Amino acid sequence: TDYQPGRPLVLWGAGRKGKRLARLLAKRDVPFCWVCNNPGKWGHEVGGVVMVDFDVVASLPNPQIIIAVAGPDDQREIRRFLEAHHFETGKQAFFFC
Repeated sequence: TDYQPGRPLVLWGAGRKGKRLARLLAKRDVPFCWVCNNPGKWGHEVGGVVMVDFDVVASLPNPQIIIAVAGPDDQREIRRFLEAHHFETGKQAFFFC
């Protein structure tokens, strides 16, 4: 609801919810970068957007990160990444699982 088109939008997650969100964003022509933790899923495409390594997030200026990852271990890994790069939950990162 607080989407700001001037900031890069990131969708993090390759599961059922991540794919659904990717389709919804693509259908509405909302540009986004799609990332995940699983190297086996990098290169997969949904709605014309190719999934890439999550490390790219660190290079984006003030991104808006939608996290659609449900696994507790994966969420801990994501939180460590966010903290290491000074991204704040509720400010740059939003968990949807």
